[in-house]
Amino acid sequence: MTRAGAAKSGLRPAWILNISNDSWFGGGSGPLQHLNIASYRAIEEGLPIVRATPTGVSAIIDAYGRIRPGAQLTLGNLGLLTHLCRQHLK
Repeated sequence: MTRAGAAKSGLRPAWILNISNDSWFGGGSGPLQHLNIASYRAIEEGLPIVRATPTGVSAIIDAYGRIRPGAQLTLGNLGLLTHLCRQHLK
């Protein structure tokens, strides 16, 4: 939902899903920079973000831009993340 769509409908999403394939970054700092940008988006929107990527860093980020403890899969690791996302900021 875009900001314009949220403004027109009066509704606000509870969280953001960020799906990405970071393979084109290679093994450098790109995947971590991409994760950092996602945390800034969480702060900007005041919404938690679930970031899922098969080739980068997956994480659950709260509305303050913090990666939730135990809710991160680093580069090259396979796993499952579960975390209860709290309500968005008003």
